[in-house]
Parts: sequence; structure tokens; C-alpha cells
Amino acid sequence: MNKNKLILGMIISLLILLTACDINSSEENIITSQNNISIEVEDSNTHTKEENNNFEDVSASKSDYTFIEQSYISSENSNNIIINYPQLSNVEDITKQKAINAIIKNESLKVLSTYDASVENLTLKINYEIKFNDTDIISIAYSGVGYVKGAAHPNKLYYTTNVNVEKATKLRLEDMITLDEKFVQKILNGEFTVLNEDQETVLSLYTNDELMERLTYADTMGENDRYTYAFSYFTEDVLGISFSVPYGAGSHLEIEIHYEEIESHMHDNITLN
Repeated sequence: MNKNKLILGMIISLLILLTACDINSSEENIITSQNNISIEVEDSNTHTKEENNNFEDVSASKSDYTFIEQSYISSENSNNIIINYPQLSNVEDITKQKAINAIIKNESLKVLSTYDASVENLTLKINYEIKFNDTDIISIAYSGVGYVKGAAHPNKLYYTTNVNVEKATKLRLEDMITLDEKFVQKILNGEFTVLNEDQETVLSLYTNDELMERLTYADTMGENDRYTYAFSYFTEDVLGISFSVPYGAGSHLEIEIHYEEIESHMHDNITLN
């Protein structure tokens, strides 16, 4: 009798063990399958996530191609970094598409150059808006907040990327606009609209030379040792310029002007309207 009980107990134990193995195997397969769909792993702490939904920009789209949202994600050095950026799809010229996507990705990640390479406990969240999207130019604005644990305050961030679609090259403000004393005076004279009314007097604190220097080096983040930035973006109707300003003044300031008001300063290499 005891022998039969012993054999029965061994059979039950074996069945339980086999069932548990099946469950664990199934769970592992599900997790692996999900990761293969959504994540391309670069290392154990950094990866790029590609969303499975395509979207078209509805506010400023004059092209037939669409975008796929991707995210740079890093948890290295106890950081929490998420940078969302768009990638082109549906372009007939695959070589051009790859070149443009490389520019967009590299430019979106240049915000990391504003932090020390060994930074720890950084929380950085960046999202984007496609300001303009047609067969000639793509203009993207990025905004978000970065905070290093223990710092006096967070950094409110704003930067942009402009791409010449035909040539698959990066565009800077000076590639599109003639920057001279008359252009600076348009800023100082209030011909540009300051988007945040609370910041209307901030630019008056800068001299002509200081503004000219900012404009000359606009759209060069990560390309030199400068830590005062200016960026440009383009919409269907206006040129926008963003200046980095002190934290107490809002961290960044955006101004806009309609193209017809700066027609004499605009280069004719790209059509914007």
C-alpha cells in the first residue's frame, strides 16, 4: 500500500513539473515575440523603439509620404531618457529616404551633447512637432524638459531640424535667409511676433552684435562649444526663430514673422509657399 502511494506521489510531482515548464516556456515566447516587434536593441541600457502606427502631418503637409515615430530610450547611468523623433517612409528613392532619416535622427539626438557624457540621474523627455512637410523642405521642432537630480532647476528645451528634401541635406537659417543688420533691426523693432507675451521685452536686453552672433550660429547645436543657441523653423506662412534665454526668462523664446515681410531677405533656393 505504501509503495503504491509512493508511486502515485511521484507521478503527480512529475505532472506538476511538466506543466510549470510549459507555462514558463509560453511566457518566454510571448515576451520574445513582443520585443522582436517593437524594439531594436543597441545595448543593454539603450535602444530604439519603433511604433507600429504610421501618421501623416495634418497641419502642414503638401507631400505624399508619411512618417513613422521612433524613440531613443536609455537607462544607462540611472538615467531616464526618451527622445521621440519622426522617420520618413513611403519615399520612392530609398537612398534619399535613408539619408534624410539619418539627418533627422542624428539632429534629434544632439540635445544629448548639452549634457556631460558621464551624466547620471538625468531625466530627459523630448517630443516633436512637424512644422512643415512638403516636397522641398521638412521642418521639425522638438521640445521637452531635462532635469539632473540635485540641480537647482530643470532645463526647458526647444530645438529644431530643417531638411532640404531634394538634396537630402540639413538646412540652417543662413541657408535660407540673408542675415544682416536690417534683419536684426526687424527683430529689435518688434516686427516679429513674440509667441509668449510675457517675454516681449527679453530680446531688448541683447545688443545688435549679440543677436547677429546668435543668428549666424543658428542650428549648430552639438557642432561647436557654444551653449547659447538659436534655432529656426519654417511653416507654410511664417519663419520662426527660437533663442535660448536664462531660466528666469523662460529658458527659450520663440518669434515668428510672415514671409512677405522678409521677402527681400529670403533666398530663392527653396519655395515655402
